[in-house]
This record gives sequence, C-alpha cells and structure tokens, in this order.
Amino acid sequence: MNCFRNRKTATKLMMGFGLMGVLIAIVGYYEISRMHRIAANLYRHSAGSSHLRESEAELIGATESGYDILVDAAFKDLASVEKRIADSKKYDAAFEKAFEEFKSLISRDELRIQAAEISKLYQETKTKKEQLLSLAKKNKPVEAYASMKAVLSLSDNIEKRMAKLVEDQTANRQKAFEDANATAVKARNFLIGMISAAILCGLALAFIIARMTTRPVGDVTGVLRATAAGDLTRKLNLDTKDEVGQIAKALNETVKGVHGALVGKVISAIGSKAKETIH
Repeated sequence: MNCFRNRKTATKLMMGFGLMGVLIAIVGYYEISRMHRIAANLYRHSAGSSHLRESEAELIGATESGYDILVDAAFKDLASVEKRIADSKKYDAAFEKAFEEFKSLISRDELRIQAAEISKLYQETKTKKEQLLSLAKKNKPVEAYASMKAVLSLSDNIEKRMAKLVEDQTANRQKAFEDANATAVKARNFLIGMISAAILCGLALAFIIARMTTRPVGDVTGVLRATAAGDLTRKLNLDTKDEVGQIAKALNETVKGVHGALVGKVISAIGSKAKETIH
C-alpha cells in the first residue's frame, strides 16, 4: 500500500485504471473465445446436417438408377444401360463425398457409430451393384433381377438407417442451438456483471485516490492557517513521496525557517535591549 501511496497521482491513476483495463481485456478475451467455440459448434452441426441431407438425396438417386438399369436391361437397351451405369457411379461418388464430409463434422460417438454402419452397408451395396451392372452389360436380365433384389434389400436397410441418422442429427443440432442460446444468455449476464463490477471498482479506486489526496491537502491547509495565525509550532507528519508529500516537506521546511528567523530576530532584539540597559 505504501508503494502505491508514494507514487505520483498520475501514476496512481494509470496503475489503477490500467489494472482495470487488463481485467476487462482478460474477461473480454475469455468471453470472445467462448462465443467463438459456440459459433464453431453451431457451424459444425449446421454444416453436418447439410451434408447429411445431400448424401441422403444422392442415395435416393443411386437407388433409382439401379431400377432404371434393370428396366433398360430387360428391354435390351444397351446404350441406356451404359448411361445408367455412368449415372449410378456419379451418384455413388457424390454420396461418398457428402457422407465423408458429414462424418468429419460429427461430435457425438453414437452418431459416429451409426455413420460407420451405413458406410459399411453402402460398400456392400456397391459390390452388389457391380455384379448387377456386369449382368446388365452381359444382357442377363433374369440374373440381374435376382442381383437387384439383393441391392434393394441393402438399400432399404441403408435408407432406414439414414432416416434414423437424420432424425438424431436434427435433434442433436436442435440441442446444440438450445445450449448455445443458454450459454449466450449466461455470457451476456456475466459480461454485464463484470462491467458493473468494473464500474464499482473504478468508483472505489477514484474514492481511494481522492482520499489519499484530499486528506493530506486538508492537513496542509490546517498548517497554513495556523501559520497565518502566528502558530509556528505546527508541522505536517506526512511520510509520502508523492506531490502532496513533497508539498508537506517543503511547508515544514518553510515554517521551520520562518520560526528560526523569528527566533533569531527576537534573540538579537533582546541582546540589543540588554546592551542599552547596561550602558
């Protein structure tokens, strides 16, 4: 405390308000970092849902292309079969890309497990579809139809799992939004509290600095008034090194000098009177 008291008034103000600024900056950085994490989490859920919906649409397209291949093979339309095969491969590539992007954004273990099971089933479906495509190219509609039944069975299983995954992801995203909203409210209240506390600390600091300054100034005023009234015995007991302490030290030296000069004059006058009386 003495170290602070001995500082210049400007230094006291800079130290006090500088400390407040640092505290506010730390709190602000913490809150900004927390809001950034919330925003990143919301983005992960929103982007994940978007990729999941995209992969779901591509899955439907891939399943429908399988039907088209079977129909074209039945009618021995080899040109259309080749086109359907190319379309099917595009759907497969688009599904895998969107689904992998979704998996990279998953934050919950249960959703990861569901996604891994779907990926495994889809690879099995691709193998069956390759068999279907080979049979369709060879113009074997009966065998292709049997292979198609296996593909459809796997596709139905995947679609059911995808529907469940979409439902869980939607619920997970909704919960994330609710959590984010609750966290934002808490962050707002905390920030308001910290700002209020900072204002109170500022007022308290201003009061302390004012007391450190006004009380010694009042003492200086008292000594000056006593000196003006002729009392040269008063002095200030201030042991600080700030501006007020320097003023007090100078005032004590001034009063002491005036007192010493007056005493010297009195002694000189008494000596002169004594000599005149003797003579």
